[in-house]
Amino acid sequence: MPTLDWLNRAAAFTTAAQLPYCLREPVSSHGDAQHAADNRFIQGDNLEALKALLPFYRGPVKCIFIDPPYNTKSAFEHYDDNLEHIQWRSMMPPRLQKVVDGEQGGISQAVGWQGGLSFARLGAPIFDADGCIHPGVRFATLAAFIWQQETGTALYAAQGQGGTPYLGTYSVFDGCLRLPDGRERPIFSKISDTPEAPPVPVLQSRTAYYLLFNGILGDKRPASGNVLTSAVLESLLALHASTAHPEAPLVVYGEACRLGPARLAQARVVFKHIPYEVKAR
Repeated sequence: MPTLDWLNRAAAFTTAAQLPYCLREPVSSHGDAQHAADNRFIQGDNLEALKALLPFYRGPVKCIFIDPPYNTKSAFEHYDDNLEHIQWRSMMPPRLQKVVDGEQGGISQAVGWQGGLSFARLGAPIFDADGCIHPGVRFATLAAFIWQQETGTALYAAQGQGGTPYLGTYSVFDGCLRLPDGRERPIFSKISDTPEAPPVPVLQSRTAYYLLFNGILGDKRPASGNVLTSAVLESLLALHASTAHPEAPLVVYGEACRLGPARLAQARVVFKHIPYEVKAR
């Protein structure tokens, strides 16, 4: 598979890996409301903005075009970037208005730009200097972040169940292999206790993810909600039984766990502690 290479590539990857994830702070919406929901305009450093988008767009986005930097004080052959700050500020509003209006031409035309955008600023890092989660982080933000860290993919609302701790079930494999005649057969089979019963296809690599955060269960008391107790576990297992893959083991993120290893193993649950087992970068 071809690989894009450039001078100091390894150093660039190291810099990106060390950069903390930042929150996106919504400010306003402009132009066509339907398209504005999907078109993001973010004020901030390019690298920080790209990393802030990873939990939401990693995977579906295959290629990114980035314009040369502005205010470099250099005069390029086809572009004068040696402008005074007041000149640069005067030049930008009409250009931004064209973006809002969906004016076609150049890259806008090539990507089918329809106009409209939602404006956001880059806020504080998701984790502070002490490794604690920033107070401004909400459930959806942390859920997308954890999902991206666990699966390497973006989280979509349809994968889970809104208003519940269930984020979704993920597998790195398809459930079936394609045979030469076009039929499908299961990769794995679960051996039944009853010899005459047919084997039940089971995909061993599948895992379900749950997040206990911000009182998602409607109770923010320490004994409930964000802490995995016996009562919370029972509610999670009942919810898990209603999902498309109730046979999948569970990974549960929470602020604390009051259950022993034997009970977790019996329920096929791996508990991960927030914030200590959430990657800050």
